[in-house]
Amino acid sequence: MNNTNLLSAGSKIYAKKRKQKKETVERIDFDFDARKEFLTGFHKRKLERKKKAREIAIERERVDRLQARAEAREERKRLADTNMAQMAALLRQQNGEDEGEEEEDVKFDSDEELDTPVAAKIEPTVKEFATPTSLTTVTVIEDLELDDSYQSSAGNKRKAEEHEADQEDDEKETKKIPQKNNKKYADKKPKEKKKKFRYETKAVRSKNQSKAKDNKSKRNEEMKTGRKGGKGKKRS
Repeated sequence: MNNTNLLSAGSKIYAKKRKQKKETVERIDFDFDARKEFLTGFHKRKLERKKKAREIAIERERVDRLQARAEAREERKRLADTNMAQMAALLRQQNGEDEGEEEEDVKFDSDEELDTPVAAKIEPTVKEFATPTSLTTVTVIEDLELDDSYQSSAGNKRKAEEHEADQEDDEKETKKIPQKNNKKYADKKPKEKKKKFRYETKAVRSKNQSKAKDNKSKRNEEMKTGRKGGKGKKRS
């Protein structure tokens, strides 16, 4: 390869590139479908934005609701734990006092001790109460039963309260009604039943009409005769 070719190689390449540039025509091709969708899709895009914002708000509200439920569940669980701890402390204190009183009591004979049944120790039982929104765990340490005397006293108290409430209601009703109205209500007689209205038949209507006409004609004749008699007296 000679020097002329080496020196003229670059000019040939540039000449080829210049030729390609001259042949290419610069133009902008529009995507008419995309252009039409952009120009006519303002309302559609606005509705899509509203829908997206609504979905985001609903999702945020759902998350907040779940968080509030979780916090309420934790609060209920904490309150239940504190209440159970307080009840357990009270029961332990009560059991300690009962044991101290039993030690001070008079001891029975060995035969009587053998005859008396030993009460089984009540073991705490764990119960779970599940709801759609929460799960509550309750530990039952001792069964609480009310004796007959307490139940009877509570029932008597409730009956007395109901009786007092009934008396108060009766007094209020009597105060509302004045004395005159009391007499009216006391002397009030039962209302008589109204007679049912019945339509007359055609024959009965015609008969009544003929009677009415006869009575009217009789009254007219009597009035005429009365007028004539009065005129004759005046002339005499």
